[in-house]
Amino acid sequence: MLLDITPYSFISGVFVTSVFILFFIVIFARSAILSKIKTKFIIFIIIAINLRLLFPIEFLFMSESIDSYHFLAEINSFLNKNFYVKIGNIIHFGFKNWYIVYSIWFLCSAVLIFARWRKYSFLCKKVKYIPPTNDKRILDFVSQIKKAHNLKFDVIVIKDNNIKIPSEFGYFRKIIFIDGFDYSDKDLYYILFHELMHFKIKSNWIRLFSRIVKLILWWNPIVILFQNYVDYLLELCVDSYVTNNLNESSKADYLTCILNVYKSAGDTKISIQSHINSLVIVFEQKALKNRFYIIAKRKRKSIMNLVINTLLFLSFIIYIYISFRFVFQPAYVPKPYDLYTPIFTKENSYIIEENGRYKLYYYGENYMSSKNIELLPDVPIIDK
Repeated sequence: MLLDITPYSFISGVFVTSVFILFFIVIFARSAILSKIKTKFIIFIIIAINLRLLFPIEFLFMSESIDSYHFLAEINSFLNKNFYVKIGNIIHFGFKNWYIVYSIWFLCSAVLIFARWRKYSFLCKKVKYIPPTNDKRILDFVSQIKKAHNLKFDVIVIKDNNIKIPSEFGYFRKIIFIDGFDYSDKDLYYILFHELMHFKIKSNWIRLFSRIVKLILWWNPIVILFQNYVDYLLELCVDSYVTNNLNESSKADYLTCILNVYKSAGDTKISIQSHINSLVIVFEQKALKNRFYIIAKRKRKSIMNLVINTLLFLSFIIYIYISFRFVFQPAYVPKPYDLYTPIFTKENSYIIEENGRYKLYYYGENYMSSKNIELLPDVPIIDK
């Protein structure tokens, strides 16, 4: 067997990935650096991080165990302790602590995922009966953009005064929402262009994947921080695709469009749902200024762009190597009485070799483990 998934490969993968996420956010927090990173590389990193978090596999042919004598050892000891339910002087039933921890984790994840699914289903039913717009100006712009950028998918545009801000929605049935504000031709063109680019780069699917990871790992604040940051990064990626072939004058028009959408929303605080991307995703002025700076400063090719992308790629390779190479496992220092009391015999004990470690089982339960078999008693070694 070349690969495996264990609680320790999961812990190791989440820990190393969380450290890389912090590095990732620190680097990307600098607009001067972010403006030089390739859009496809940003999308690749987002997808790769989510895949690593969701599939914490361990390649047995390359992994190496790192002993944890304190943190993991204490956690492992706690999880394997028995919890008994006692009524009066009678113990009715008992189970290990890990059963309680895993049950709480899975139950909370299931509730959160179900709640998101209900919101999505409700929105699908709500828009199902809203007729698409017949506005010739909107339909002409959509047709023009699709033809110019070879977009083969179908899209529906819904215009309604109850919509607060332009946004896109849907996975299989693609919908663009337009509010009732009287936009100029230039603004309307760039709004539709922006939302169509969301569908082109499949940001809706990327955000869905990210949300699923966030709901499963709801207890990890670093993962939650990263997933909230994904929305901002995807907006920057769409900005890059929209402005890629624009001259400076057209870029200025696009920035003016974003600002006009921002103003049209007024002081309304839009609650961005997990299945909707809007043109102005955040209303903090600092984020908007950073977005303007990145659009204005982004260049196609330069020596500095090459250097930064190369260094970031090397950092990503190092992260992947460390993530799969090392697996943290609990370890215990044998005490003198552990080796003699209880008495280990071939009738009550045996050793199993797993991932380069020797685990001693006493009456069917994992008693201790060590890389050095000489520290363990002389009992039979059996195949797993």
